[in-house]
Amino acid sequence: SDVLSLHRPAQGSGRPTIDASALSRLKQGAILINTSLGGEVDGPALAEALKAGHLGGAGLDVMSPEPPLPDDPLLGAPNVVLTPHIGATTEQALRRMAMLCASQVQDALAGRTPPHCL
Repeated sequence: SDVLSLHRPAQGSGRPTIDASALSRLKQGAILINTSLGGEVDGPALAEALKAGHLGGAGLDVMSPEPPLPDDPLLGAPNVVLTPHIGATTEQALRRMAMLCASQVQDALAGRTPPHCL
C-alpha cells in the first residue's frame, strides 16, 4: 500500500499495533495516517522510520503521550502533519451529545437507568 490509515479502537494489549517491525514491512515511501489512538503507533519507531527515509510521511491527530513531550521528534519532523483530534467536534455532533446527556439526566431523575450509565 502507498498509505496505511488507522481508524480503530485500541486493542487493549498495551503494545502498539504498528511497531518498528510493522513499519519496516511498509513499502518504501509509504505514508502512515493515525486517527485511532496515540498508543497504537510506536512514536519513536515512527520517528526513526521517517528520519531514515523509509516512510515518506505521516499524518497524526493523536500521539502518545498526549499532550506530547516538548522534545518529541515527531513535533519538528518536516514530513509529519499534526492535527488536533477533534473530528467529532462539529456543531451537529456537539448538539447531539448535549441532547443525549440531558436525556440521560431526565432518565435518572425519573428512576430509569440511562442507557450509557457506568
